[in-house]
Amino acid sequence: MKRSGFISLLMASAVMLGLLTSCMDFSWLQNLKPTESTSEETTTEETTAETSETTATEETTTSEETSTEEEPTVSDETLATESEETSASAETSSSTSKPKTIGKTKVTNAYNKTINTKYLGKVSTKIPKITIEGVSTKSINSEIYNKFKKTVKKNKCAYSYYIGKTYVSILIDVYYDDGTDKQESFVYNVSRRTGKKLSKADFLKELGVKQSTFESKAKKSLTDYWKMSGLDQMDNALYKKAVNKTSISKLIPFVNKKGKLSYLSKGMEIPSGIKVVDYSAAC
Repeated sequence: MKRSGFISLLMASAVMLGLLTSCMDFSWLQNLKPTESTSEETTTEETTAETSETTATEETTTSEETSTEEEPTVSDETLATESEETSASAETSSSTSKPKTIGKTKVTNAYNKTINTKYLGKVSTKIPKITIEGVSTKSINSEIYNKFKKTVKKNKCAYSYYIGKTYVSILIDVYYDDGTDKQESFVYNVSRRTGKKLSKADFLKELGVKQSTFESKAKKSLTDYWKMSGLDQMDNALYKKAVNKTSISKLIPFVNKKGKLSYLSKGMEIPSGIKVVDYSAAC
C-alpha cells in the first residue's frame, strides 16, 4: 500500500513538472544568444574596420613616405636640368645682349669769334667741341682746342661735321691770312661709345667698309679730279704720284656733312706752281 502510494506520488510529480515546463516561456534565453552574437559580429566588424583603416593609413603613410623619399631625387634632377638651362639661357642672353645705349651727341663751339684779318677780311673763326651723354670727351676736346687756340686768333678756322650711329666725324679747315691762299685741313673721327679718337682702321670698321674698298673708291674720285681739271695733262708725273698705291694708302677717311664717305689728302702736290694742298672730296 505504501509502495503503491509512493509511485502514485511520483507520477503526480512528473505530470506537474510537465505542466510547469509547458507553461514556462524560455524565449528570453533565445533572445540572449542573438544579442551576444550581434555584439561579437559588431566587434568583429569594428575591428575589421579599424584594421582596414589602419591598413589604409599604413598604405597612405607608406605611399607618402615613398613619395617623400622619391621627391628629392626627382627634384634634384629637375633642378639640375633647370640650372643648366638657366645657365645656358644666361650665356645666350649675355652673348646676344644688346650693346650699351649710346648717349645723345652734339657738336658745338668751344671758341667762336669774329676777327678782322689783313687778307681775308672780316671772318668768323671757330673751334668745335664734342659732347656725348654719359661719356667723357674732355681729352679729345682738349686736344682739338690746344691744336687751334693760337691759329684762330689770326686766321680763319671753320668746321663741318656728321654724327653717325656710333661715331662723330669732324673736318676742320684752316685758311691762313698770309696772302698765299694756304689752306690746311684736319680730320677727327671720334667714337660715341668711348669719346676717344678712332684710328683709320677702327673708323672704317665702324662704317663697315673694308680698307681696300675705301682706297678703291678714293682713287677713282681723285683720278677723276685730276682728269676733269686737266692737271694730269699739265704734269703727268705728279698725277701718277698722286694716285699711286703709296699716296692712296695715306688718304684719311671721314664722313662729310652730307653723310658721304670722303677722304682727305694731306700735302698733295699739284702742277699750279707746284702747290702743296690739303684736298678733300667725297668718294
